[in-house]
Amino acid sequence: MKTVCLFLCFILLFLLSSYLLFIVLSIVLIESMRDLSEIYQESMRDLSEIYQESMRDLSEIYQESMRDLSEIYQESMRDLSEIYQESMRDLSEIYQESMRDLSEIYQESIRSL
Repeated sequence: MKTVCLFLCFILLFLLSSYLLFIVLSIVLIESMRDLSEIYQESMRDLSEIYQESMRDLSEIYQESMRDLSEIYQESMRDLSEIYQESMRDLSEIYQESMRDLSEIYQESIRSL
C-alpha cells in the first residue's frame, strides 16, 4: 500500500511539475510573442520612415532635375534663336549679293546689246 501511495504521489508530482512547466512555457511564449510584436511594429515604423525619407529625396531629385531641364531647354532655345538670327542675316546678305550680281549681269547684258 505504501508503494502504491508513493507511486501515486510520484505521478501526482510529475503531473503537477508538468503542469507548472506548461504554465512557465506558456508565459515565456506569450512574452516572446509580445517581444516579436514590438519588434515588428518598430520595424514597420522604421520602414515607414525610410519610405517617407526616400520619397522626399526622390521628390527633391525630381524637382532639381526639372529645374535643370528647364534651364537646359531655355539655354537651347536661346542658342537656337541666335543660330536662327545669324542664319537669317547670312541668308539676307547672300540674297543681297545675289541680287547685286544679277543686276550687274543684267546691266552688262543690256549694254552689250
